[in-house]
Order: sequence, then C-alpha cells, then structure tokens
Amino acid sequence: MNYKDIQLAAENLIMEYLKKCGGQFEPPIPVEAIADVYLGFTIDRIDLGSNVAGKLSLEEKIIQVNDSDIFERQNFTIAHELGHIRLHTKNEQLIVKLPFAHDNKTIMCRKTDRAKVEMEANHFASNLLMPKICILAEHAKVCDRKNEEKIKILAVKFKTSKAAMRYRLENLKLLVDENQLALFK
Repeated sequence: MNYKDIQLAAENLIMEYLKKCGGQFEPPIPVEAIADVYLGFTIDRIDLGSNVAGKLSLEEKIIQVNDSDIFERQNFTIAHELGHIRLHTKNEQLIVKLPFAHDNKTIMCRKTDRAKVEMEANHFASNLLMPKICILAEHAKVCDRKNEEKIKILAVKFKTSKAAMRYRLENLKLLVDENQLALFK
C-alpha cells in the first residue's frame, strides 16, 4: 500500500467518525473515542512489559496499551493499532493467531513482511493523529519559531510526543535547516 492511500485511509476514518459522532476536524484527534465509540474496541491499559507498546485482539475487539508508557505514546499506540484494523485485517495472509495475555483470546500478528506492515501502521497513526491539513494550519501559526520550539508547541496541541511530531514535520518538509538560515542573517 502506498503512503498516499494510507493517508487517505486515516483521513477517511476521521471523517466517518465525525459524521457519526459529531465534532470538528481539529487537533487533538480523539483516537480513543474513534476506537471505542465508533469502532467498538475496548481500550485496556495494562502492564505489557518493557518491549511491548500494544496488542490487538480482533475477536474480542480489545486494544491493549502499555500503561507504563506516557500518554502520548499510548495515544500513538492506539492509532497504530487502528492502522492495523483499517489496513491489514482483511488480508488473512498477514494474520496468525497467538495467545493473548495468558488466556484463550487471540491477537493479530504478522506472518511475513513484518517491517512493511509495521511501517504502514506507523504511517497511518501519524496521519490519524496529525492530519496533514491540520498540521499545515497549525504550523502556519508557529512557522516563524525555531524548530525545537515549534515541535514542542505542536506536540502539545496534537497530544503527541515530540519525536512523533518531529518525524511528521520532517516528512512534510516543514522544518527548516537552521544552520543554512543563519547564513542569511
């Protein structure tokens, strides 16, 4: 799947949610409400250990997020799992059933090409939490600030980590090379 299709899938999910549940297309995007209210997935915050951010049970309609992660990371994890739901659950070749949290439930896990589907889910999460049109509008308000300051302001506005916001702004080519800018002063 190409990145443009993934962006469109994320934007469509937001629009579907807003049409059904109301609200404005503005940050922060309510990913937990999209998962819970619109798609019917329960969000469970539990200890998943230090190496697992989240798990997805399709049968039980549960998204588990690691309760030891900061809120912004949990938010990204929910958006990431929504990416798997929207992008990958219709392809049975990508899914294998594994034990889910020490019981008889099952989770989605990729059989092959793990890196590709994880990157797609991350790109979906980035587009869901930080839609391009919203980023452009909010960036216009802070475009005269230094990179680190605008990253911090926008991360707070969109309820994302600074690392996720940096990645998104870099991806949209909205960060300036401050070293080159200094040459023109």
